[in-house]
Amino acid sequence: MIEQELGVSYSDVHVGRLLRKIGWSRQKPLERASQRDEEAIARWREETWPKLKKRLSKKSEPWSS
Repeated sequence: MIEQELGVSYSDVHVGRLLRKIGWSRQKPLERASQRDEEAIARWREETWPKLKKRLSKKSEPWSS
């Protein structure tokens, strides 16, 4: 983007230095599918994940004699 806008090219390392100098940081944008259903994900986390987590913790418990 820098090269496209300013006609100057910098290495990744140097871009990081320049950004730090002005108080910014290098960050990759989050890549999420446009079809992502946030409500379904929240429901799964609330309903399904606790059940799976419980089952996993029971499997890892040592057997008592």
